[in-house]
Amino acid sequence: VLTTKKGGAAAETATKANILKAVKDAASKAGEKDRLIVYFVMQGATVAERPVLFAGDSTFKDRAKDGLTATDFEEALKGSKAGQF
Repeated sequence: VLTTKKGGAAAETATKANILKAVKDAASKAGEKDRLIVYFVMQGATVAERPVLFAGDSTFKDRAKDGLTATDFEEALKGSKAGQF
């Protein structure tokens, strides 16, 4: 089962939306002197030579729409003040 955890709270399914929400939340809380480390253990594939990671709600057939791409992460990290990622 793929899950994301927040402290002692109940786990949530690691859907594309929940993963990006967690990354965005962590990025918004990081300061200039902070290092943001994100570690994923996931399976992936490619779409037009670009890597795509599968979330809990991703499918191989629709991976271009429901998979996680570098562009998705760039958008989630936009505005972050973290000194390093």
